[in-house]
Amino acid sequence: MTTATTAATITNLNISNFLFWTSIANHIDNPTLTRAQCMKNAIKELKVEQELRSFIRNKSREIKRKFPEYTTAYSIKVALSEWKKTN
Repeated sequence: MTTATTAATITNLNISNFLFWTSIANHIDNPTLTRAQCMKNAIKELKVEQELRSFIRNKSREIKRKFPEYTTAYSIKVALSEWKKTN
């Protein structure tokens, strides 16, 4: 496996696994909520997570194009700091 493939594999999000474990964590934190409400909360969190990942992916590519001397890791850090500024 190449490094590029490994990096792509790490960034993939297993949606069903994410929803399952997020809803369980939500239920542990809030035992009075129903399982359905916990799943709704998990879906909301998934949407935010997907927006974050998409923003960082697109913004870091844009930064890397403008400043080719930046490393990929640094461009991701800059994109993450921009995400935090907007939210």
